[in-house]
Amino acid sequence: MVALALPGIGHAADAAASAPARAASAAGAATPDIGARLYEIVQQYASVGDHRTGTEADRATLAWFSAELQRRGAEVQRMPFRFNRYDGASEVTIAGSKVASLPLYYQGLGDLTDEHPYVATIPVIDNDKETPALADVLAQARVAGARSVVIATQGPLGELQTPDRVPVAGDGMPVVLVPGRVADALQKGPVQLAFSGRIVAGASDNIVASFGRPSGAPIVIDTPLTGWFSCAAERGTGIAIALALAEHIAPRHPVVVIGTPGHELLPHLGLTTYLQQNHIEPGLVVHLGANVALGRKDESGHWTFVDTRAVGVRSDADTYARMRPALATLGLTPYFNPPRFLGEAALWANAVKSPMLSIAGVGPQFHSPADTPENTTSPALLRQAYDALAGAVDAWLDTKAP
Repeated sequence: MVALALPGIGHAADAAASAPARAASAAGAATPDIGARLYEIVQQYASVGDHRTGTEADRATLAWFSAELQRRGAEVQRMPFRFNRYDGASEVTIAGSKVASLPLYYQGLGDLTDEHPYVATIPVIDNDKETPALADVLAQARVAGARSVVIATQGPLGELQTPDRVPVAGDGMPVVLVPGRVADALQKGPVQLAFSGRIVAGASDNIVASFGRPSGAPIVIDTPLTGWFSCAAERGTGIAIALALAEHIAPRHPVVVIGTPGHELLPHLGLTTYLQQNHIEPGLVVHLGANVALGRKDESGHWTFVDTRAVGVRSDADTYARMRPALATLGLTPYFNPPRFLGEAALWANAVKSPMLSIAGVGPQFHSPADTPENTTSPALLRQAYDALAGAVDAWLDTKAP
């Protein structure tokens, strides 16, 4: 993979401008090609492959992300951590035809071939959580005396989907997931399964990049780096906007960007490890979670945001009132001081008392191979999301100005 040099992706040149000038910039008056540049970042990220923690794709992503941060002037640290990595492979044929498949991570161990696996069709994720139906099917398979299970994953697009997993060995019975669109064929059979699964030593790095003056409570921009497939919208849109926001903010205020692998390994292993090892009390936490700029395209080619994202703001009422107009351009009503945050933002909310701005959500391509740039986002949506978040951070900074 070759990372493109994309200088000037943010609003760094606006840093000394007046508040009205920054507001005009946030509304789209400057840098008309920023959406295209953000989209290129998403394409680069997605092109690496399946972004699972501890794999070659993860290592390539860490190197690329570090280089992009350094190119923008950051000092970058890599903080290694170790974990139990699942190494699994599967092959499923239905009536002699091979179909896409993926082991349910950490559940099955050993090597097995089975011409009579237990089969089922269920949704395996509900929003971002594993469904109770998954445990029910495993229990039914054990009662039936099955040696293995093949599940067609029901979802809005008929894709293969998989839930996030705790990196602890299950009971060892192989469970393999296949796309929901093959459910009828799976029930008719015949089905053959070849499976291999084991737990091996794994390693990855949290990335911590510092911009700007060393003194003062920094703005922390947190974005996860890993997931199950190419994760264009789920991860790539947040990563692209994190890079642009850091470059925009740094001339005005210290910034720390924290990129964490292990999102798919509960409880979000990379950030959990970072927070256990480091004490930090930011001035503001900006959490760019899943699907920051997720959209859908209509038949005419027009893109609109998917409305299954959520924005949460933890702050005093006056600061929230200043941030809200910029956030309104996302087409969402922010949650003010919500009782809980989504994804890694929940870890930050429990670890620090700082103000927070978080955006995360789900969509039809979530946790599936269909989460590709052309299916899930566009330059215009990325620009709109970036402008809204940059405007909100500018409003927060304006409340701190002497």
